[in-house]
Amino acid sequence: MPSKITFGVTSEQSTLDRSQYNTIYRNFILLKEYIFIFGIVCHEISHYIVCKLLGIEIYTWSLFNSHSTESGVCFGYFTYENPNQYYKEILINTAPLYINIPFGIVLLLVLDPTGTISIYNTVSLWLVVSIFAKSIPSTGDISNIHFYRKHDIGVSIILITYPLDKLAQLQLYYGDVVLAVVLVYILL
Repeated sequence: MPSKITFGVTSEQSTLDRSQYNTIYRNFILLKEYIFIFGIVCHEISHYIVCKLLGIEIYTWSLFNSHSTESGVCFGYFTYENPNQYYKEILINTAPLYINIPFGIVLLLVLDPTGTISIYNTVSLWLVVSIFAKSIPSTGDISNIHFYRKHDIGVSIILITYPLDKLAQLQLYYGDVVLAVVLVYILL
């Protein structure tokens, strides 16, 4: 018998088995990813830019190709050659942090979505929030850093890897959206 999750009352109609719960959760994640698709594109482009700047060959690069992974849904990904240097792996996988946030700030200043509520202001805010929300490295990005950490002396575990891991986990609880909205609110 599959394990059950019950919400509130104990009637049979309010009980979901784990597969139904996982489907509902996956659909919420899918909806969030579709809403922030522009940010996903910027996220993947930032990885691409850093790979090119570091001279790392890119084997495959895909956007808008939704597929399931162990950790959820993925709308963009790419594979690249092994950089053979730990700092390059960190630079590649944290690229959205230092490329998308400044890009979002510049876009916020250029579009200036303050004032009355209009379609222009709404779309402008959506673009900026989307970019900020997806500036957090994904759990896949962090797992890449962990994989290549075997040559690390241990300092980056405390200073880089651990904080990034916690930041990436925020996305599972919509913390990326909250951080993006707070950042836009502070900047406006």
